[in-house]
Amino acid sequence: MENQRTQNKIAMTYGAIYGLSSIVVFMLFYFIGTDIQSKTPQYLGYLLLAIFIILGVKSYRDQDLGGYISYSKSLGTGTLISLYGGIISGAFSILFFMVIAPEMTEQIIAAAQENMAKQGLNEEQMQMGIEWTRKFTQPLWLFVFSIIGSVIIGFILSLLISVFLKKKTLHSIQILVDHSVNISVIIPLYNEDESLKELCDWIVRVMNANKYSYEIILIDDGSKDNSWSVIEQLSAENNSIKGIRFRRNYGKSAALYEGFAAAQGRVVITMDADLQDSPDEIPGLYELIEKDGFDLISGWKKKRYDPISKTIPTKFFNWATRKMSGINNLHDFNCGLKSYRRDVVKSIEVYGEMHRYIPVIAKWAGFSKIGEKVVEHRPRKYGVTKFGWERFINGFLDLLSISFVTRFGKKPMHLFGMLGTLMFMVGFFAAMYLGASKLYSVYHNYPARLLTDRPSFYIALTSMIIGTQMFLAGFLGELISRSASERNKYLIDKKCNL
Repeated sequence: MENQRTQNKIAMTYGAIYGLSSIVVFMLFYFIGTDIQSKTPQYLGYLLLAIFIILGVKSYRDQDLGGYISYSKSLGTGTLISLYGGIISGAFSILFFMVIAPEMTEQIIAAAQENMAKQGLNEEQMQMGIEWTRKFTQPLWLFVFSIIGSVIIGFILSLLISVFLKKKTLHSIQILVDHSVNISVIIPLYNEDESLKELCDWIVRVMNANKYSYEIILIDDGSKDNSWSVIEQLSAENNSIKGIRFRRNYGKSAALYEGFAAAQGRVVITMDADLQDSPDEIPGLYELIEKDGFDLISGWKKKRYDPISKTIPTKFFNWATRKMSGINNLHDFNCGLKSYRRDVVKSIEVYGEMHRYIPVIAKWAGFSKIGEKVVEHRPRKYGVTKFGWERFINGFLDLLSISFVTRFGKKPMHLFGMLGTLMFMVGFFAAMYLGASKLYSVYHNYPARLLTDRPSFYIALTSMIIGTQMFLAGFLGELISRSASERNKYLIDKKCNL
């Protein structure tokens, strides 16, 4: 039932966009003087329908069906998109022939009469053909035939498209892994060669003391020091220590993304490499996931050893994130020490600098059982911090971005649809008023200007077009950004034990 509601919602969304797009294209051809009965507008309409069926079916497949869609669901989604689009374009055809260009009815009849004359039909046959043409240009028939034609074409296009969109996309194929590993510890690092051996030895002692099967994945984010050499040495001594090396510095989100992809443990724990996170916290974090059933546990460094220039902005961002995300039980969203159920890290995607808001992304993905654990924060023993003041600016921008995606990523029509509908309806009712006043004046033989001579008509039309563009710009922008193939593609130089 939930999939059916989702399918219907996606079909309504893309059907509305298709219907409004076809109206804009139709009006453009009309105003530039192109014969709207010619093949060019029809073929362009078919192309638009095919594009939005592809986008709609692909969205349903990748976001709600895990990357796989059956022929029946693909065919049903495409047909529904064409149905909803046909309803919108059919309603507009009534407005067009009754208000905007009532003279078009007679032009169509005249064209049909000329065509029948060329075919050599007699007077009786021509008269019957004209009567049928006049009947089919009536508002109700226009509406019905618009829907039927759209559904038939949509069904045929969906039948062809479903063949190509049934299979899983490459990024959604899950790799079979060995679930015998209890814990995967993911450690992103940059220029931390001094602390790596001490940190790994400490983690190994904790794992052996608790009899955990484990793997330690060290992601070298383009370090300039000897970090990779240390990782190679550690992995040679212990097969459970694995390494990934980037060719250049991509950032912490990129490192976590690759670490999550490589992780095989039932529980995944992330921590920093600077020894400010204590490996002694691992058993407690593991138990909260395995025994207490949490999806994600975020550490809270209640007592910090950071300077005031870092703690005050951090508290402000945590407060802002709580207010905007609705996750009110977390005090330290950006704490590097976290534990996750494996399903969580395999279901979310971090990019840019979104690692600060992983709990928000996880909640958005449907993992609502999020908890917190007070953890020890140790003074930095080696090196210096790798983050500057710009991280607070970037953090604020990322918060706005993730808040927008969280609220409107799956339902952008709630924002763009509201604004677009408002603009479109203002223009639509204004055009209706102008048309009604024109008909009233003609009926009572009052002098009245042509609609196309009135500035208010063009203002109404512009409002309708702007409303349509808000639909298109918002949806196309989201689709392009969310399906960008290069967003999480990083150049990996070397790997150890992977």
